[in-house]
This record gives sequence, structure tokens and C-alpha cells, in this order.
Amino acid sequence: MKRFVVSGRDAEPNEITNGPDGNLWFTLDFGNAIGSLQPATGTVRTYALPHLNSHPDGIASGPDGNLWFTEDVGNRIGRITTAGKISEFNVPTAGSQPAGITGGPDKNLWFAESQGNKIGRITTTGTISEFRIKPGVDSEPTGIVWGPSSKLWFTEFSGNAISSITTTGTVTRYNVPTGSSHPRDRCEWDRLRVVHGVPRKHSRQSQAVGSSYRPQGLQHNVTFRRAPRCPPGRDGRSSTK
Repeated sequence: MKRFVVSGRDAEPNEITNGPDGNLWFTLDFGNAIGSLQPATGTVRTYALPHLNSHPDGIASGPDGNLWFTEDVGNRIGRITTAGKISEFNVPTAGSQPAGITGGPDKNLWFAESQGNKIGRITTTGTISEFRIKPGVDSEPTGIVWGPSSKLWFTEFSGNAISSITTTGTVTRYNVPTGSSHPRDRCEWDRLRVVHGVPRKHSRQSQAVGSSYRPQGLQHNVTFRRAPRCPPGRDGRSSTK
């Protein structure tokens, strides 16, 4: 196994995808940047996002030869060229916390709005449409992928379902037999997340859920809520033995 140092120790590399240029492209959650890695040489380049505290999350190659990514706290969808030029597009639903993103059969990009309870679609020119999953249901969609029957398939963490959506917006839900199984593309292990559009803090175990504090440089307090926890061994990490 060969390891590559991609950025500072707290940058937290998150999602990764193949790029059209033969490089690997990834998001740096706390580094607030997009990175690229040239596998043959190990050369790493990072590109800072225009807005602070955006927290890039999912990333996917688009049909236009660019990379597309979600900004969890920034509530935007971003596009970066292989030369490093970044454009951003605001998600219409405030506080939607876009998570996973994927290319679709219609040559658009599709993404999950984890707190908006919607699936979003963005064209390569930046036009966004949103589709509600099911009124009155706290679905919390996270992972999304282009799957069988030319549909997009996604996980519902709180809805406990695997669901599909057509390119015209028709949603079909399939309940997972095991109750509270929390299907997800990945899990955030015991993380305290900051709501109200400000940065998340990793491993702030001293902060109680529901507590508030004022970080240096901010003009208002922030409030913590606990992200869903994963059972040991289900978050891609080894369980403690």
C-alpha cells in the first residue's frame, strides 16, 4: 500500500472520484478545498473554495468534462474544471445540506439534500430543480447513484428506505426490513455537527448536544446537534477489539 499526504493534518479528505484527466479528485471537508492526485507521480494539487466554511462533501465526474461537488454547510453545488476553475450554484432550499452527488442518464448531475428531504438535479449550465421525496417524512437522503432502469437510486438514513427517482421526478420507496437500519453511503462516527450554516466541529466531545458557543471571528452563537452514529465496524473503520 502506498499513501499520499494530501494536505494539512486536519483537512479531512472525504469523497473521491476518477476524473476525466486521469487524475483522482477528492473533497477536503475541513480543508475547504478540492484536491487532485496524479496517481503515477503522487503529485497533489489543492484548490481553495471561494467561500469559507463550505465543507465540500460528495464529488462526481460530470458529462461536461468537469468535476461536480456538494457543499454541505455552504448549501451550494460546485463545479471545478480540470484546470482548477471553480463555479458555485446556490441550492434553492435553505439549509438543505447537500451530500452525495452523481451523474445521471440524462446528462445532468443529481444530488441528495440530507436536511432538505429532497433530491436535486443540476444541469451542466447550473440550473437546479428539486423533487420532494415524500411529504411529512423525515427521509434524510445521503448516498445517490445512477442505477438500473435509468433511474437514480438513493439511501434514506432516517426514512429507513432505499428509493429510486426517475429523471422526471417520480419517487418509489422500498422500506428496509430491519427497523432503524439507517442506510447510508457512509457514516459519521460520533460527530457533533454545527447547524445554522456555520462550520462543523470534529470530535468536540466536550460540547453537549443543544449547547451553544461563539467561535472566534463569528458574530453569533452556534448550536450543536449530534450526527447519526454508526454501529462499530459499519462506518468503514475497524471496530475496536
